[in-house]
Amino acid sequence: MKALTEPMLVQIVVYVATPARVLPTAASLSATESDKLVLPLVICVWGATVLQMITEGEAAPDFSLRGFYEGEFGTHQLSDYTTAGEWVLLTFYAFDFNPVCTSGMCSLRDAEFLQFEDNLTVLGISGDGPYAHRQFAQNHNINYPLLADTSREVGEAYGVLLDDYEESPRIHQRSAFLIDPDQTVQLVVTIDAEDPEEISVGPLVEAIRTVRG
Repeated sequence: MKALTEPMLVQIVVYVATPARVLPTAASLSATESDKLVLPLVICVWGATVLQMITEGEAAPDFSLRGFYEGEFGTHQLSDYTTAGEWVLLTFYAFDFNPVCTSGMCSLRDAEFLQFEDNLTVLGISGDGPYAHRQFAQNHNINYPLLADTSREVGEAYGVLLDDYEESPRIHQRSAFLIDPDQTVQLVVTIDAEDPEEISVGPLVEAIRTVRG
């Protein structure tokens, strides 16, 4: 991730056509073909620092975070998964129990392709603490690890922090990164829907199938 100095106090979103994709809403899928999706280059401005989102082909920053999974608290490190030959679908979301985030995370829970795909691990990350993750996971039967980026260091490393979301600062943008066993980012998806009914993981699943062959 590159940091630039600019005297700006607003969030800037610059849309640039790249090989990556933006996950559309369910309402827009009838008019938008999933194979024509493009990913915006997102630049978030924090005071005088410009943060650029990690893009396809870049090395995925390693991290180690506490989280909750299968009834237990534990520490999860990205490189532990990749060195074991795993692909990792890293999914950032804003809050536990937020209606839109709940819909999206439950859709991932129910995606059979993600559950049964060999050598593919899903990791969810938000700024909530491990105990909030435990309650959220237990309430909604989340079947993959939820990790606590309470310091926002991982969100900053991936360039996914929003300056202001629902009157809260430094919130993770809903986004997903598909990381291969070499710890290289192969796919980036941002999710812009604000309505729980519009969240769909179908295009994401199809994109993962395409990337992994």
